[in-house]
Amino acid sequence: MRCGRPVKEETMENTKQQPKILSMPLPAILDELEKYIQQVEEAVKASKEAAALSAKRADEAKLAGKLAGEAAQKSAEAAVAQVEQQLSKEIAALKDELHAVSLVADGALALAQAMNRGIAMAVKGYNAEIDALQPERK
Repeated sequence: MRCGRPVKEETMENTKQQPKILSMPLPAILDELEKYIQQVEEAVKASKEAAALSAKRADEAKLAGKLAGEAAQKSAEAAVAQVEQQLSKEIAALKDELHAVSLVADGALALAQAMNRGIAMAVKGYNAEIDALQPERK
């Protein structure tokens, strides 16, 4: 017993299991490290390829979005043009209708004015006849 510990504990501490790689000879450790480095390099390469593919897909998505936006804009412009054309036709039809109503109203006004003149002339004539029939007042 050294330093107050039983011998049995000393042997247990000395026989603790070491990591597998540390129990290997140096050439085997170097081989393991080389394999590990190779795996890391392959993982880095795969990551770079994935990042490049992701960037390419992002560019393709951006282009597709831009094309879709342009198509939507053209579609909207065509729809607006179609609505404007339809409105122009309807406005022209309303103007034609308004013109026709205006012509009818002008004709009705002219007729009413002619009738008023005729009535005024008739009244004037009747008044003249009435005056002629009445003895003169002094």
